[in-house]
Amino acid sequence: WAPEEIDAVTRIRRQGVRMTAAVTDMLEFARLQGAGAPRKERVSAEEILRQVSEDGSRPDHVKNVELGPRHKTCPPLWVDPRLTQRALSNLVANALKHNPVGTQVVIDAQPSAEDRREVLLMCRDDGRGIPPDKLPTIFDEFNSSSEEPTGDSTGLGLAFCRAAVEAHGGRIWCESTVGKGTCFFLSVPAFEEGAERSLIERADEGRIQ
Repeated sequence: WAPEEIDAVTRIRRQGVRMTAAVTDMLEFARLQGAGAPRKERVSAEEILRQVSEDGSRPDHVKNVELGPRHKTCPPLWVDPRLTQRALSNLVANALKHNPVGTQVVIDAQPSAEDRREVLLMCRDDGRGIPPDKLPTIFDEFNSSSEEPTGDSTGLGLAFCRAAVEAHGGRIWCESTVGKGTCFFLSVPAFEEGAERSLIERADEGRIQ
């Protein structure tokens, strides 16, 4: 193929990926808003992180996403894997979209220092950072933290992240310094022995009733 043909196909593919992500944001957010409690299961932090780092929808940037070392000592999670993976993927996509090419993104997990029943998932980048006046509203619906709007964002990505984390009983927050990067934190439940048995017992009680 000629260089201009390859460039045209590449741009079409990228736009297709962006449109798919926008539609997925809207569908996932609407589904989560009307759903009940997440369907939790035991899953390792490393499995979630690896699935996010190998997300095939970001082929041009996948080399800029790496796993940190802290998850190695992390306890298992008690989460809905699909929702958790989607929330963390949204954070990675935002970090790559709203920062210069070459920005490095690190995702990791560690036990919470405040509550042994929680695990902190983290998405950190070395990009331009978010201005302090934008931080209080970045998780609002139809809001974008981008300083250079591309026109392909629904503004629901971060709102979905908050809804997904809060559905698990956790919380999400962001720490950022202009010119030095941004780090998002998600607190999610750690797996506790007996959690699966308790879930099965509750299901059995429901069937008996």
